[in-house]
Amino acid sequence: MASYHASDQKQKGQLKEISEGQIAIEKSDPDRVTVLRSRLADPSWFMAALCEHIALRCNRDEGKSGHFWEDRYGCRHLADEGALLVCGIYVDLNQIRAGEALTPESSTHTSAHDRIKGRLERSSRAEVDLSKTPDGWLCELTLDESLDMDDPAWFRSVTARRASDLGLLPISLEEYLELLDASGRIVREGKRGAIPGELAPILERIGVQTEHWLEVITNFHTCFGNVVGTCQKLSQRAAANGRRWYRSRPKCAEVFG
Repeated sequence: MASYHASDQKQKGQLKEISEGQIAIEKSDPDRVTVLRSRLADPSWFMAALCEHIALRCNRDEGKSGHFWEDRYGCRHLADEGALLVCGIYVDLNQIRAGEALTPESSTHTSAHDRIKGRLERSSRAEVDLSKTPDGWLCELTLDESLDMDDPAWFRSVTARRASDLGLLPISLEEYLELLDASGRIVREGKRGAIPGELAPILERIGVQTEHWLEVITNFHTCFGNVVGTCQKLSQRAAANGRRWYRSRPKCAEVFG
């Protein structure tokens, strides 16, 4: 596993290979494992580590120094299932909106592409090693409501490539892909069409207003601020952060109620 130490970077500006022995030492310290687990769930820590790693390599190759990315990445808190669905579809349509792909299955840089390939593999073979399927690194899309959230075992995974088998949304993968495909067709054709009537119940079940669907999956980044979800979720988040409100509250009220 390739990595580096910040102290070594400051002294030598070099990348280091982490040995299996060093990994074993890290894993043997419960306190250290707790810290590392918290970092794995922290996008800010991940982006800082990623930027530093890339900067070190590029600066070494080009004989330069300094920051590689100076602008801070955009990060939003998705407060509920409706926000997760809207953001998921928005991200999976990135390549279609950019004109780089015509369909979700040809959008090779999206999670939807891996989920589609994984589903095809499972349907074509009687026995499939879930740890080796293209979507084996992704969490389950369909929420397993039978799992007890108070049981620490809920975050375990049978594939060992992902943190949890809990799932994200109370819909099936087939429903998600149908919604994604229909949305992609409308976006690709540049029309002001509406979601087909047979798919509207998917949005209603999760609490997303159908009349605003195309707007938010096209302009998610401008429609919402730091927190996305129902007004109730926004109020709870604001109170926890010592704020009165978030600027995206009016749009959230329209979309999620």
